[in-house]
Amino acid sequence: MDSLPLEILLEVGKSVPPRQRPRLLRVCRAWTTLFTPLVYSSLDLTGSQIAPLVQSIKDKPSLAPRIKHLTMSALGSSAELKGRAIEKSTWQVPFIKTLMADRREPELARMWRNGLAELNGDFWAAVLLFFLHGLETLRIEPVRGSWTRNVIMLAFMHRPPFASADRPGPRNLKKLEFLQGPTNELLVLEQDLFGFLRLPNLKSVHVRGAITPRSVEPITPPKPNGVESITLEAKWTGAPFAMPHHIKVCTKLKSFSFTNTLANEEDGPRDCMLREHFFKPLAESQKENLELLDLNYRGIAYDDIFDPAEDRGEMHDSEPYDRFMGSFRDFKNLKDLAVRAPNLCDIRFTTMDDAKLLTPLVDVLPRSIENLSISFTVSIQLDPVFTGLSQLLAARDQFPSLKSVTVAYQSVDGRIMMYARHSERTIQLESEVYGFGYADHDGDDPDDHFNNPHFLYTLAGQEWAAEMAAAEAEARRRAGGGSRANAPGAGVSPASFASADDPGDWDDHDECTGLWTNPTVVFLFATNQFSQHHATFTSAYPRPSSQIVMHLPREIIRLIGEALEPNERPKLLLVCRRWRSTLSKLVYSAVELQGCQIPFFVHSIEDRPKAFSRVKELTLPNRASVPTAMKWRTPEDPTWIDRQMARFADSMDQSTIEEWREDLLRKGNNEWAALLISLLRKLVVLHIEPLRPEIVRRVLYLAGTRQPPFDKKKALHKLEKIAFLLLEHVDLCPDQDLFMFFSLPSIRSIHVRGRIDPALEIEAKPPPRTKIEEIRLDLQWSEPFGLPAYIRSCENLKRFSFTNQYNQEERAPDDCDFRTEFYEPLLSQKHNLEVLDLNYRGTAYDDLYDLQDGQEERFLAHHVDPDYDRWMGSFAGFECLKELSIRAPNLLDIRVDRTAATDSALRTALSECLPRSLECLSISITASAQLRAVSQGLIGVSDARYENVSQFPNLRKVTVAFQTDDGRVKCDPRHARVMEGLKSHFRSVDLEFEIIALKIPGRYLSYHKMGSIYDVPEEEDERSPEMWDSDWEPDINDVMTEEFLDSVNYDFDAYVDMCWAEIERVHGP
Repeated sequence: MDSLPLEILLEVGKSVPPRQRPRLLRVCRAWTTLFTPLVYSSLDLTGSQIAPLVQSIKDKPSLAPRIKHLTMSALGSSAELKGRAIEKSTWQVPFIKTLMADRREPELARMWRNGLAELNGDFWAAVLLFFLHGLETLRIEPVRGSWTRNVIMLAFMHRPPFASADRPGPRNLKKLEFLQGPTNELLVLEQDLFGFLRLPNLKSVHVRGAITPRSVEPITPPKPNGVESITLEAKWTGAPFAMPHHIKVCTKLKSFSFTNTLANEEDGPRDCMLREHFFKPLAESQKENLELLDLNYRGIAYDDIFDPAEDRGEMHDSEPYDRFMGSFRDFKNLKDLAVRAPNLCDIRFTTMDDAKLLTPLVDVLPRSIENLSISFTVSIQLDPVFTGLSQLLAARDQFPSLKSVTVAYQSVDGRIMMYARHSERTIQLESEVYGFGYADHDGDDPDDHFNNPHFLYTLAGQEWAAEMAAAEAEARRRAGGGSRANAPGAGVSPASFASADDPGDWDDHDECTGLWTNPTVVFLFATNQFSQHHATFTSAYPRPSSQIVMHLPREIIRLIGEALEPNERPKLLLVCRRWRSTLSKLVYSAVELQGCQIPFFVHSIEDRPKAFSRVKELTLPNRASVPTAMKWRTPEDPTWIDRQMARFADSMDQSTIEEWREDLLRKGNNEWAALLISLLRKLVVLHIEPLRPEIVRRVLYLAGTRQPPFDKKKALHKLEKIAFLLLEHVDLCPDQDLFMFFSLPSIRSIHVRGRIDPALEIEAKPPPRTKIEEIRLDLQWSEPFGLPAYIRSCENLKRFSFTNQYNQEERAPDDCDFRTEFYEPLLSQKHNLEVLDLNYRGTAYDDLYDLQDGQEERFLAHHVDPDYDRWMGSFAGFECLKELSIRAPNLLDIRVDRTAATDSALRTALSECLPRSLECLSISITASAQLRAVSQGLIGVSDARYENVSQFPNLRKVTVAFQTDDGRVKCDPRHARVMEGLKSHFRSVDLEFEIIALKIPGRYLSYHKMGSIYDVPEEEDERSPEMWDSDWEPDINDVMTEEFLDSVNYDFDAYVDMCWAEIERVHGP
């Protein structure tokens, strides 16, 4: 550790987020000495950390000048610090007196004292600013911003306690972010925005809050200032305020951003107000300076109400009104522009559902533009936008610096919704603007299979690719290698960074790898920087950092790749060629593809057979929706598809092949997934969730049964783990979707989800002997389907899980069916089984009879078999079982008698039914009537372990779960008291006990909440008429208000007393 270069250690420290950096000080003394200046130079604090820091600064004043950058969030009261010794008598009272020296406001002084005593983060944040004289950057997210706001303004105005020269306070701030949240706190513009603009050294200000007529006060005439960046996020209803005057007096304004954060268009400002308050003053005074402009790109306006076709006529036929801001042509240095479509484009609506562009977009944009972002709210705006972008493409030579164009759709759920004709236009435009080829491609590297630009474009996105190309070109220019265009996939060779600062080839520094064996360090280093694009990294740190990135030892690069999820790893291939050659095998070993990434991936490796053999793990998750921007941009080549289809001529009929071919040409994701699976020869893990499983099922079945074309080239012969997950309502064919996998030679784990049609005829075949170790079934099932024989065929089954996913009990099977279908065949695995889940989260038909009336009908009536019960049987013979998850009526031998239909006891002790090897026991409860039997059984288990530790020597945890429809634990107060008693009892014998809720949507259950009555759905009132008589004596539960019940504790006696007190209050003594 001591031999590590200091450059590496410092880069590790810089890559760790400021909030996590204090942990580095605890590694060793050398790290404490090295990282102390770095940690204190940039602090990221929450409310609970501020008061201890203030105390530390009071004890050691030399810490204060080191703090240059400060972030404070999650303020408010710090309850976790209550009771901690924070001295106040020595300095807090004098501080408050000094603060209030020239003001006679005893009420304000009292609020300060109370706020500090209650450890309120807002007050302590203001106190911290009092001590920080050299602060340059401040980001604060106050709950109430008045206290920190006042301290900042007092420092600026040289008011006490900042009147003396030796206590300037935060007067030297260069960057200030004052973010009241969540955008609801009222902004006092004279102080929160315009007051901040008067700070003498301020360069950047970012303010968030609400602007209403109440916040618009008399404004002090603005004075010229040197602010370079203004960002305003405000809930603004359109009330005029003095923003134009303050914009005009900025002498060096380079960046301006405004976002209206209102959620309702009806309360928003008109677009003409945005033009008057922001665009016009910017055009008049800042057109020579401005480099970045964001005019409500992510916000709303009142005029959005009239965007639908039926409302547009009302708006635009009544008056000659438009939303066009004006031309940006005169902004000579503007590089980044983000604006809404109706504000950027001069649009006129010709009909109720059509529009045209009056002023060409090329006449509106400045020549210096590099990044253009346009947002629109309805797809009708797309036609003029696309017209303008096509004009921009045709006049590309007029905009030599243009790198990226983003068209964003404002939607509530993040999805893009538009008409088909607009989608086709989008695809055409993307193909014309971005294309698929990159310059300076150095050829085909055998270990570099992600060079295919289709796949790079899909994973990285056009903005990332453009920015990274520019960053690498700039790096080459600095190193003397010219400014030629560089492809995102081509990278930069390490030699191109040779300079006096170059640390050399670090591949020989084997001692560096010791640091990276720490997974935490690797994870922080990887996720903080290397999962982002290269441009961000090189802009955040000086040039030597990029050299370190390029020259990291290959072992470190591999560890960084392994620390990321498979779907994040391809981004690392874009750092440079060295990273790509190092991580190529790792990226290919585990691939996760979304939507149209599947055909891109197939094309990227179709001519490289070696690449197919490298894919060991393939994950194709649910692809219910694919963003329009990810659709295909070029027509498919039918020749290659025809060659692939010819392979299946002997195993599929012509109509199926033709339908599959047409779906491939239409870019169907399920069909491309099936084709990809047929090409992979050494697949070990497959996880697939097809929306339409027909062709995927067919290909898997042909591969599993070794039918052509898999009779000569095997596809699944090395498959060890399969997850074939259908939607819950999609029919699953057991022969093809489950039992077929048992015949695969290397299979060890099977996970299947779907619905089994009870009318489906299943062909019974003798199963082969198999070495399967894990079976997991999530099924909607009501009739036996032949599983027992396949369970018995397993030679070494270690984990078995079954969940019946029917939410309605009347469609679920009887508990006796579970016994014959699962428990009895699992007895053949009692010498192997380690983990067993028998419908722990599922339902059964017998759940309908959990109420007292149902039990009397089902179990107590004379015509019903008196020996019928729901008990599975004893698990004591499962000698290796470590984890058991099961429903209470299936685990406990309960007998319901006529006298105690709801609270019946056990006939067989639970301790006699559990195996000696058990470590974790989980019991789910379907009705509160089962709680007495559960508690009786669990107490017996704990007593047996207490009396004889050898009976359950490994038992460490017991979980009781309540099946509910909303994820809340529900039982009446007396049962809640039983649960709390069980928890105390298990704690006394050193066993962990947990009460949880299992959310099963759609289920109607008869529980009550812990300590309060559950509001069941309204039904027909079945109470007797005499309940409404004046002399009727109410039941306790009938007069409980929700507010009263929320205050009830778990003490049953106290609960009864409070109930009677409430009855007397409502109905009299």
